[in-house]
Amino acid sequence: MPSLVVIVYSFLCILGFLPVILLIMVLSGTIIGWVYLRFYQPRGKGVKGDLSESFSFASFFPEAAQ
Repeated sequence: MPSLVVIVYSFLCILGFLPVILLIMVLSGTIIGWVYLRFYQPRGKGVKGDLSESFSFASFFPEAAQ
């Protein structure tokens, strides 16, 4: 889903329907969201974040985009 939003905003910014600042906001929000989920989200028993090997930044995007 995050990759779809980034692609749509990129396309709309290229066509001139949206200002570039919105694309920057979407990109930074995606990165901040990933960092929160990866390192800071409380998971119980004092554990924070998802430190599994399968959770990577590339997993936010479809396999073709990875």
